Amino acid sequence: MKRVKQSDRLSLAIALAPEDVEVGDYIAPLYRTYEVPSYMWDDSFGPEVVRMQFIAPESGKPLKVKSICLPFVHVKSGKKQSTIIDLRTTQIVRLDRAFAKSVVKDVKKKRFKTI
Repeated sequence: MKRVKQSDRLSLAIALAPEDVEVGDYIAPLYRTYEVPSYMWDDSFGPEVVRMQFIAPESGKPLKVKSICLPFVHVKSGKKQSTIIDLRTTQIVRLDRAFAKSVVKDVKKKRFKTI
């Protein structure tokens, strides 16, 4: 059987529902949702809250899931920094394991630079 190199195959990040997250997964934030009062931009004083979705600043950076207590997920970055992601405000994706390990390896060796 012919082995396929990581560079020879295409992988996709898969959007996850909160209940699909598992310990050991490599995930990355994709979108952040912010709730903003409508008067912030049109001077109306109604009670409406508008949800706005933005690309997460750390989008695409692999994080390893350490523990889960929905809606919160405890993750560690390649630099061994821990943080908690609130899945009520953050859409996450599952990353291909080979891709994530490759990025984490480069981050540890300080060969990684965000463009």
